[in-house]
Amino acid sequence: MRIWTTQTISFWNQLQERGTAHCDTSRSWGLSEMKEAYDWMADQMTRRIGPPPSPEIVYPVWGWQQVGSYKKEYHGSFHDCSGYDDEFMFITAEIPDERVLLSDFDMWHHVLNHWCIARTKREETDDEDRIVKSWELVFDLKTQHWCANLKRRNRWIQATFWELRKEWVVSARKIRGC
Repeated sequence: MRIWTTQTISFWNQLQERGTAHCDTSRSWGLSEMKEAYDWMADQMTRRIGPPPSPEIVYPVWGWQQVGSYKKEYHGSFHDCSGYDDEFMFITAEIPDERVLLSDFDMWHHVLNHWCIARTKREETDDEDRIVKSWELVFDLKTQHWCANLKRRNRWIQATFWELRKEWVVSARKIRGC
């Protein structure tokens, strides 16, 4: 599966030196504010694609499988750059399908904000258990949900994976941040 990810230069250097790179939690954007959502995604990854390849990997690497109408090719944007650095690496990779968990980026915001994801207005709830259960709809990429008011061909599909391997990289280039 073709994936695009924008990573720090230190991530890129780790990939070049070790042959693999994974999420550096000390540089994860918004981790302290969104820990519950990130923990939930890591748990879903373990359940759906298997555990991380080593115990020191806690959170996934994030990328894109589809950016709006771009599914076959995407060239990156300075908007992909957030964090601590001025320069980033825009990486295109071919990752085996079974090592990637795809989710709807718009609906992911419901998880981040602890909101219910409902297929219809009637399914909205304040019940904690039902809210958390509803989050699994972020992985339903076939159904058009009323809360995801975009056409399927113009969706933003995020990809999470435990690690990036050097042999999966198709291309990489430096880009400047904001």
